[in-house]
Amino acid sequence: MGSSAGKRSKAITVKTNDPANKLVKLSVAAVVKVILSASPNRLYLGSFMKGESPTKYIALDGEDSVSTNITKAETSGKNDFLKVDIVNEEQGDNQNKKIIVKVLPGVKIGKIREKITIHTDHKKINKLIVYVYGEVKGDISVKPTSVSLGVFNKNKRTVKKIKLDAVGNTSFKVLNVVSTDPEIKAELETVKEGTSYYIKVSPVEGYTQNLFKGDILIKTDNKDQGEIKVKFFGRVKKDHSKNRKLGFDKK
Repeated sequence: MGSSAGKRSKAITVKTNDPANKLVKLSVAAVVKVILSASPNRLYLGSFMKGESPTKYIALDGEDSVSTNITKAETSGKNDFLKVDIVNEEQGDNQNKKIIVKVLPGVKIGKIREKITIHTDHKKINKLIVYVYGEVKGDISVKPTSVSLGVFNKNKRTVKKIKLDAVGNTSFKVLNVVSTDPEIKAELETVKEGTSYYIKVSPVEGYTQNLFKGDILIKTDNKDQGEIKVKFFGRVKKDHSKNRKLGFDKK
């Protein structure tokens, strides 16, 4: 359930059989009230370095938030890198009801996609869902994290680049680069040994397939990023010239 409370208005146009007023414009207004929700309902942990432990908070919101307690909070169980703690404190007239979300040390480098389920003692809304996302960065910066070859004409050479850079004062070496698709080649280009590299991605000469989808596997000497996987995709533009020659072109 979202937290989009407040005034809402909508304008609509109605057709009538009245010759003098064939179109009538109506305006509808309403005030939306939220009974109970989680705020935010999408929690961004940010982009942070491996070893850092950012802490974020989720609070109850809505008309019944003061009278509602959090009974349990749990992650989807896909990973053990998130710790969730419940705070149900009463300080005079103030209610401090929230979930503390903390990233634990040892989280793997890459994108974070998780879901937190908040259970409450509310009679009607006893469960709230919060989607959690973020990214853990390592000593090697990879841009882009996926490669689109686009839609290109048959036999046209399209080349895309992946940039690898050392973060801070670190250094690394690229040991090997391969493609999981035999009709896509990956070539290593050294910009500066130990700190900066390009990976050029392109179809091989005389390729036969029309759809390309797979991974570029980059092996390095970095202990945390020993293998970096970059997805690629693309396809050959359909050739309609054959249909035109046969008289199948649209008029």
